[in-house]
Amino acid sequence: MPELFIVLHREIPGFDSQVNGRMLSEREPLLTRLAKTIDVVPLMEFFSQDPEEGAGFLEDLGVDPSEVELPEETWFSSLQGLQTVQTLRDHLLAHPATMPDTDRIVEELEDWIRVLNKASQEKIPWHLAVDF
Repeated sequence: MPELFIVLHREIPGFDSQVNGRMLSEREPLLTRLAKTIDVVPLMEFFSQDPEEGAGFLEDLGVDPSEVELPEETWFSSLQGLQTVQTLRDHLLAHPATMPDTDRIVEELEDWIRVLNKASQEKIPWHLAVDF
């Protein structure tokens, strides 16, 4: 099962930015619909990756990366990501029957809040990535 995770533009010394994103990945279609309903940017709109990583992924799939134009890596405001994640978390806490496994999703969102809050304080951009 793919897992979503946070990539910071630079490391924060002494700070662990690793997060769990298995449930976020599993419930991503539901979270996208919820984000649109509550008027925040869906998580997958923060997706980006290094073109070299994308080329490696294509090679693993048997696709010649030279035949595909891969976009440049994009960085997003950590504050905007924080707003999305907090709003999703707050909505799920107020309406736990919104989707299955709400408690596990909220737990992951709280880890993401911790990292994006610190990144926002440090003015470090981020993007979401997927680990297959």
